[in-house]
Order: sequence, then C-alpha cells, then structure tokens
Amino acid sequence: MTTDHSMVVLPHARLAGGPRTLLVLEGLTLENKAPTGRALRLLRWAYKRYLPGFTVYQVARRPGLAAGATTRDMAGDYARWARGKLDGPVDVIGFSTGGEIAQYLAADHGQLVRKLVLSDTGCRLGEDAKALLRAARDKAARGRAAEAQADIAAHIDFGRLGGGLVRLLGKRMLKEPGDPTDYIATLEADLAHDATEALPRINAPTLMIGGTRDFFYPEPIVHETAERIPDATLRLYEGVGHSVGKTQKRRFEGDVLGFLHS
Repeated sequence: MTTDHSMVVLPHARLAGGPRTLLVLEGLTLENKAPTGRALRLLRWAYKRYLPGFTVYQVARRPGLAAGATTRDMAGDYARWARGKLDGPVDVIGFSTGGEIAQYLAADHGQLVRKLVLSDTGCRLGEDAKALLRAARDKAARGRAAEAQADIAAHIDFGRLGGGLVRLLGKRMLKEPGDPTDYIATLEADLAHDATEALPRINAPTLMIGGTRDFFYPEPIVHETAERIPDATLRLYEGVGHSVGKTQKRRFEGDVLGFLHS
C-alpha cells in the first residue's frame, strides 16, 4: 500500500491487488488529502473484497482548488492524472460528489473509462440538499467547516447505531481544517452541478446504485440520471438513505463486483 501525489497534485492511496485497475472518486471531504495512519488501514479493509481482482486507487481532488472550479473542471484533473498514472481504460466508481465528477469524466474522457459505477449521486442535487449545502458553505466561510460537515453528516445514512453517534457527537468527531478553501470550493461545485446535457455522451456501461430515501439525490433525480445514460442499469435499495455502500456493504459490493466482472 502506497500513498503519493501525481504531477497534477491529486492526493491518492494505492491498494495493491489484482491485475485490473479500479479508480475510486470519493465524496465530500473537509480536506483534499491522501489518507494516512488509521484511515489508510481502514481503507484496505473497506476494499478487501475488490483486491483479489483489482488494484484500487482512491483519489482525492486537487488541493488548492480555484474559486469557481466546477465538477467538470475536476473531471479534467482526474483525466490528466489518469493518463499520466494508469494504463488503458479503467473501471471507475464515483461516490456522491465523486459520482458527480465521474459523470463528466465518463462523458468528456470516455476513452479512459471501461465501466462506470455511480453511487449515491445524480445529475444534480435536490432542492432541500441545496439549501443545506448553501448553509454549510456559509458556515465554513465563517470558520466553522467542521460544524458545517456535521450538519451534512446528519443527513447521511450511517445505520441506526452510526446515526445516533453522529447526532450525539456531531462536530466533535471532526477536525477543523487549517484552510476551508477547498471544502468551500467543492460545496460550490456541488451546488452548481447539472450534468443533464452531458449524460447522453457517456458510452461506458454504467451501474447506478442509490437508496430510495437519499436526502441529497431524491429518487426522481436518480431515475432521470439513469434514463439519460445510454447504457445504464439502475438499482435502488428500498428504504435506504445516502451512503448505500456503507450501510448495505455486502449487497453493494456484490452488485458492483457482479457488474464489473460481467
């Protein structure tokens, strides 16, 4: 297991495994950095079912994002990084914000994407989620990014036990970033994201997985997203909220691995 930075400065972790490559675009984070220490050890556990067949790269966004950077701009960063780092088309999983970026990665740089998995994401956010992210952006601009992220986390499905801990501990579970600029820029990109016109240009076979109770990407938006992608399969988990890959881990991994190996 190694961590390093590419020439375009995308922090990432590499989990050595099987012969195929799986590129993972993560969701919203307080800082754009590679995992270290305990987080890095947990990452290997999180992807252990993938490693027999895949070498996994979890890649964060560029540190020092420019004001006004869009999800499409971020997809361009990933494309340049992948061309310099990886061989041939690779399989891609995008989670939440990472899924927004993955939509543009597959639409604009399709030669890099063999198969695409979009999890807990959509062509745009729901209106209630936009209101939440606007409030989070404003808090972060006042130096309260950890509190802002805790507010967002309160709408993520961590299961009964995990959700209780989040509600009880909130921002105490999170470390305030030294500089919230990247966090704010990413929130702005989330708010502006609308990939409806790009989705028909996605040629890679695509699997969309979400929950019927996702606060951020409501079911009608998820259906619309899947319908606009020419070769998409949609699997919605009934009664599940945002973060299906964690609360429904074995089911999710089975669906993803079945799709990638088909």
